[in-house]
Amino acid sequence: ACEAFSASALSHIGKVCAQLQILDICGSKYVDDECIEKLARGCPRLERLNLQWCVLVTDRSLVALASCRKLTSLSLHGNKNVTD
Repeated sequence: ACEAFSASALSHIGKVCAQLQILDICGSKYVDDECIEKLARGCPRLERLNLQWCVLVTDRSLVALASCRKLTSLSLHGNKNVTD
């Protein structure tokens, strides 16, 4: 788990890692919808993303991730703010 993974670190990844395909930030307690929106804009080639137990993530993040057309695996276990 990446509990201490900061929002600013994820924002930076979104700016400089356009080729990123796989990211696991399970348990990151500081990652929120704004971070995921930046990631989705900056990493269009993302294929797999693990957001398990990122409790600040909501449905807003899912809307942003819809722009990642190559995304085939998204893990959301433990995210009570994401609806079915």
